[in-house]
Amino acid sequence: MTTLSFKRGDIVRWRAFMSDVEFYYGLVIDCDDFAEIGYMDFPYYSYDELAQSDYTTFMTRKITLFSFYAQKIVTLHQSAADLPVFPEIVRLYEASEIEKIT
Repeated sequence: MTTLSFKRGDIVRWRAFMSDVEFYYGLVIDCDDFAEIGYMDFPYYSYDELAQSDYTTFMTRKITLFSFYAQKIVTLHQSAADLPVFPEIVRLYEASEIEKIT
């Protein structure tokens, strides 16, 4: 998995699904290394197929941040399956860079 690593104090954004805003923004508090997360995958059809249930795993990074929108600490999980990969870092311009743009 080749996702960007965040450090404490970075400002990031991530897509706001089912909301009236496009992105949520937040301040990174902690960014853990990769961990393997597992879950049970149950078939939806009948009890006879429960024997086919399977334990599935994937690699993820746990990111703890303060959400400016929700005004609380939230935890996001970032994995290679996320398209586009989220959250993403927000680049803040310095005064000298803004003068070049205008």
